[in-house]
Amino acid sequence: NYFADQMAGDMEPLRFRESTSLSEKERQGYSAFAEFKAAVIYPYSPSQFWFYELYSMAVPIFMPTRESMPLYVSQDYSVCPDFEGHRLGHAPQRVHPHSPFDTDDWAAMTYWTSFTDYLTLPNILHFASVPELLRLVEDSDLQSVSRQMKKTHMQHTGVAMTFWTQSLERIAALRGVEAVETVEAVEAEDETSVHSLPDELRDLSTRQPSGGSTPRPDGPARLGNDGDTRQDHPHQYHFDVVAAAREANVDHYVGASHWWVKLRRMAVDPEVKVWTRDCCSETYGQRLFLLMGNSSKIEEAVECLSLEVSDGQQLRVICHGTGEYLFVEARPGGVGDAQSTAVLMLPEVRVLSRD
Repeated sequence: NYFADQMAGDMEPLRFRESTSLSEKERQGYSAFAEFKAAVIYPYSPSQFWFYELYSMAVPIFMPTRESMPLYVSQDYSVCPDFEGHRLGHAPQRVHPHSPFDTDDWAAMTYWTSFTDYLTLPNILHFASVPELLRLVEDSDLQSVSRQMKKTHMQHTGVAMTFWTQSLERIAALRGVEAVETVEAVEAEDETSVHSLPDELRDLSTRQPSGGSTPRPDGPARLGNDGDTRQDHPHQYHFDVVAAAREANVDHYVGASHWWVKLRRMAVDPEVKVWTRDCCSETYGQRLFLLMGNSSKIEEAVECLSLEVSDGQQLRVICHGTGEYLFVEARPGGVGDAQSTAVLMLPEVRVLSRD
């Protein structure tokens, strides 16, 4: 607070509160902590509840830099040398160049600190000194940082839910417990109960493995499910008709083009969101086809829906089918060149669980 007063000048100075100095009322409930503009954490351990709770609340977090972080995280009993080698078969040196319990070796401390969420999670703000901390608090767009933290947290929550759902389903199958069909119940309800959940909690496709017909170098398949919903070039998967002709050893490629994504788990009648490019839907006849299958081979997939589309749309549909892969296909049949060749351009696809 002394430094904050010195730097404030004629402005209202920042005020820092040490967490243990807060009254019982000020510490009552998560909403009390969420009211703070930001939090400054000097960690004493490689993992702390404070850090994860504040991150999940999207409270901007300031922490020491990568260079000084090892000094802080090596203070806790979790890195006590007495713990080393006390678990049968535990030999981290077979995989790592340093022991996690070597707090006398700066290289070892730096190495293991690099694996902490303090340095690997995005949107954490790092400072090297108190003056730099004060400048960052004043100059950073903390609302934007908070929004990005919330987005990251929801994505991680979605991944965790998918993992545990799959794990529990496998355990149930091994024990002979039959899965309970829930799709009809969901459809019979007011679907706002499902749709009110954020996409991140139901997302089966974002940043999952993807592929399809030969892409242009500036339009790889991963751009079709990278989470970026911008609809202009170059933020889309783009079929390369010239490369396809070269691969087929023909002068002019004739036929369809498609894109696929491997879902995080088997999906039943998923909701699908499709963002179309801001131009050029005529190159595939302004119609797209959705299919579902259990491999990346489109010839083995089953069509579940066809869509009439136009430039710059965001569409939300239900794909009635079951599978681990979703396909988006463009087929010939439009006007001009599209009568014989369908050139798919796909900015973003998001597949959401409904079961």
